[in-house]
Amino acid sequence: MLWFVIWASLLLGWAVAVALSLRWLWRQAKALMAALEELGSALERLDGGGNFAAAKVQPVAINLDPTQLDQVRRDLRNRRARRRQRRQAAHQSTYRQWAVLAGWRDE
Repeated sequence: MLWFVIWASLLLGWAVAVALSLRWLWRQAKALMAALEELGSALERLDGGGNFAAAKVQPVAINLDPTQLDQVRRDLRNRRARRRQRRQAAHQSTYRQWAVLAGWRDE
């Protein structure tokens, strides 16, 4: 009798695990299909049905001549500098707010 109870509980546990796994798999498949549908509609909106030539793509550095490569480097350097300045301004603002809250500064 004890073996039957153990066997039945194992079988029931296996069935529950399979059911939960299938439910999870079904939900993942539905989410994937929704994402693919959204991607398809976005590609259709992209310049009348998928014209990828209109999308801005960074040129590959291997195929550039030295003057274009220098321009790409300058652009990257400028973007990094602007990002660094924005981060520093955000950090300074946060530190000022903390200093005011802590009572170290009056503003």
